[in-house]
Amino acid sequence: VAAGTIFFENFEFKGRELRIKQDTLKGHAAILWDAARVLAKYLEVLPAEWKGKRVLDLGSGCGLTAICLGTLGAEVTMTE
Repeated sequence: VAAGTIFFENFEFKGRELRIKQDTLKGHAAILWDAARVLAKYLEVLPAEWKGKRVLDLGSGCGLTAICLGTLGAEVTMTE
C-alpha cells in the first residue's frame, strides 16, 4: 500500500507477519535493506538461544533485525 513516499512491506518471521513501514523521503535510514531481510531469515533458522541476551543493533534502519531478535527473546537496544 503506497501513500506518497510512505509504504509498507510485510515480512514473515517465525510464523508471524511483521509490517515494516518505509519512507523514501527519509533516506537510507527508513528503507528496509536486503541485508536486513537476509540476516532476519538467517536468525530464523540459526540454532542459537537469544532469550535474555542483550543485543545492541547499530544502524538498525527500519528495525527488522532488532524486531526479530526481540521476538526471539533478546533484550534489544536499537539506534540508527
